Amino acid sequence: MKKFLKIAGITLTLFLIYADSCRDSGENESQQKIIEDRRRELLRHFGDDYLTESSLIEHERIAKQKLTDFADYLNLLADTGLEIPFREKAGDMIRKSFLSDTIRVSLPFDSEKKWESICIGELVQAGLENRLPSVEFFFDTIRIKKPFQRTGEDFYSAILDFIARNKIDLSTEKLKSTPRISANMVIRKEQKLIGTDTLSIWILSLGGIY
Repeated sequence: MKKFLKIAGITLTLFLIYADSCRDSGENESQQKIIEDRRRELLRHFGDDYLTESSLIEHERIAKQKLTDFADYLNLLADTGLEIPFREKAGDMIRKSFLSDTIRVSLPFDSEKKWESICIGELVQAGLENRLPSVEFFFDTIRIKKPFQRTGEDFYSAILDFIARNKIDLSTEKLKSTPRISANMVIRKEQKLIGTDTLSIWILSLGGIY
């Protein structure tokens, strides 16, 4: 997490410097040096042609957190007691967490049945239209089923699995009988505009949940 906060700080620094340069065309040498130093630091963290073993392990930790965050955002989206702007923000965060709006997920909202597969875009819309069950749930015992492996020139994939439970039923007996759910995770190269530069950096996203 410290690493990603550091990256956010680097990006913000670049943005502020470029914003200043837009107002003042006479950018001095010290500003140019700061821009180049920050750009090199960003590339050193996210611009490598491949990810090291330690970096992949760190991405596995972050992938687990993304799953946990998804459950939190989904609970906010389904909470009809919240004001719409908060729920819309939760929906936006869900969309940003996944590879695309067309990715499909299938989640149980109670211990008796399993949701039919639904696209992320449709899931968010259903939440905003109050068509989601308002049952708070969370993902438990998240583990790495298949570690990240390079599956393309600019692509890594992994599989996590977990147990989805609602907070109404926390009995150990039902937990033992609850089937584990799988979640695809992907790391891919993506073009990002940083200031006036376009950088190719690694991005971690959720894939299908089934």
